[in-house]
Amino acid sequence: MTKCHSGLKSTFVHVLLPLLLGGAIYLLFRPSSLLMFSWCQKLGLTPALLAVRNLSPALRSLLPEWVIMSAPAALWSYAAVSWTALVWSGAPCTEATFWIVLACAIGPMSELGQRVGWISGTFDPADLALYLVGVLLALTGMSYRRNILC
Repeated sequence: MTKCHSGLKSTFVHVLLPLLLGGAIYLLFRPSSLLMFSWCQKLGLTPALLAVRNLSPALRSLLPEWVIMSAPAALWSYAAVSWTALVWSGAPCTEATFWIVLACAIGPMSELGQRVGWISGTFDPADLALYLVGVLLALTGMSYRRNILC
């Protein structure tokens, strides 16, 4: 497999797929007042989205609440750390480590910011825990793919 093909595959599996899955959870099961719904409206996707959402209640009953409410946090933090690692994979170790650590901190810090009132939103310990799970899974996967952290 060529290096370019391998990079595209890694980007799809470790970045785009988790982002799409987290977005799908939001679009299928979360309230339509969220920002993603206005994006769909601007793209002219609202009729298709509503048709799919009409089918989602049966699936929702099969999923635990934490999947609907908190799993996107894990998926997005995993994607952010993975993307950062892919982008900085050829950089000097100290630079790559700085950006990867920053990517690891963004999700958990945003949740903690909600806790103390610095960021609007509702603090949820499950979101915080799943942000950390996403970060740890990405870091574990990176250690198998390449030695990115010094």
